[in-house]
Amino acid sequence: MKKVYIGMSADLIHQGHLNIIREGNKLGKVTIGLLTDEAIASYKRLPLIPFNDRKIIVENLKGVDKVIPQLTLDYVPNLKKIKPDFVVHGDDWKIGIQKEIRSEVINALSDWGGKLVEPKYTANISTTKIIHSIEENIFLRDSIKIYNDNNNKTKNIVYSYYCIDILHKGHLIMLKKAKMIAGENGKLVVGILTDDAIMEKKPKPIMKFDERMEIASTIKYIDELIPQYEYSPIENILKIKPNILMESDSHDKREINKLDKFMLSIGGKVNIIPYYKSQSSTKIKNEIIRRGHN
Repeated sequence: MKKVYIGMSADLIHQGHLNIIREGNKLGKVTIGLLTDEAIASYKRLPLIPFNDRKIIVENLKGVDKVIPQLTLDYVPNLKKIKPDFVVHGDDWKIGIQKEIRSEVINALSDWGGKLVEPKYTANISTTKIIHSIEENIFLRDSIKIYNDNNNKTKNIVYSYYCIDILHKGHLIMLKKAKMIAGENGKLVVGILTDDAIMEKKPKPIMKFDERMEIASTIKYIDELIPQYEYSPIENILKIKPNILMESDSHDKREINKLDKFMLSIGGKVNIIPYYKSQSSTKIKNEIIRRGHN
């Protein structure tokens, strides 16, 4: 199979990252050259999510075969090691700070007959725009497609639900655990809260619902993705009748007890996973505000 190399920061995962990975995956096996914290800081800012956590997130996106560090903005050292058939990058780097890097990539690829593929840059979405949206508390308003192609017959059905306003390591820890509980022949069904559902208990999400659904659709552990129209999962539980409901110990204990009784009444149970305290969407948003990005 052909080898594909994609360099990215992937600080706050968004639709643009997913589009590039999909384009790369059409061409062959995708290796992501993930910029280190130092590499990112050399041209814009320190990343909000540290390298090791970003690596875990990207490794768990569909279409990614391998993730390796890219130590600087210069692609050439990694390209010479891998000798990919294709490098995929949005067409936005034809101008600006990365113009010279693009030329170096083209020159390096010519040594072994590799090709630069430049899909159209995904407009109106970027990490910088997300940061500005967090600061201004506004929505990013591009509509996107939702993907779901899993129709397998299964034994265990596990249900777990999330906002996923900003994807982070805590989400992946819980999803990985939920998939392990579902088992090889089981199904993990994930509900993504709509904007209105989130606002029953929390502030407005930064990313609109369709964008959050698309990001969730790329996570490897998820078998099926559905909307959750209320903060409580009961409506979806009644529809899909899971054996197991996943809950975080950060949720209100009285609500968990109610859900436990409800699950018992339909022959299921609640499985509680410890909250990942090191990182959360709220902490990342607060860090953005603290840094005062403009």
